[in-house]
Amino acid sequence: MQQTYPHLQTTGMKNDDHYSVSTDVARNLLTVRLFGHIDPAVMHACVDQFASELPNLSKGFTILTDLSGLTLMDTRCVSELERMMVLSRKSGVGTVVRVIPNQSKDIGFNILSLFHYRNKVHVLTFPSLTEAEQALK
Repeated sequence: MQQTYPHLQTTGMKNDDHYSVSTDVARNLLTVRLFGHIDPAVMHACVDQFASELPNLSKGFTILTDLSGLTLMDTRCVSELERMMVLSRKSGVGTVVRVIPNQSKDIGFNILSLFHYRNKVHVLTFPSLTEAEQALK
């Protein structure tokens, strides 16, 4: 079941029940939510939408990545995750907040972050959306 977040004032799009990308310009926040089974084609479309939202944000923006609804991510999605991280870094991301309720669903975000964010981006990981939202305040 998909959660809704009525408190966010967003623009963006949702692709079926696989992903959601939204921007809260007032908070300088880009949110990515993944649902169900994510294969390379879905991840590619998600990153394309993500890239189209980046110009709406200012340097030092925050990314919230919510994997609460993720059931499976194909390991072939790694190149798209890397592309997302490179785009983020080049656009001036300041903080990345991740919600990973089940650490077995982390296909290497921390390792990829070390290479692509080069310790210049503050990365926080939480087991619940509630904890992540508290950190965003």
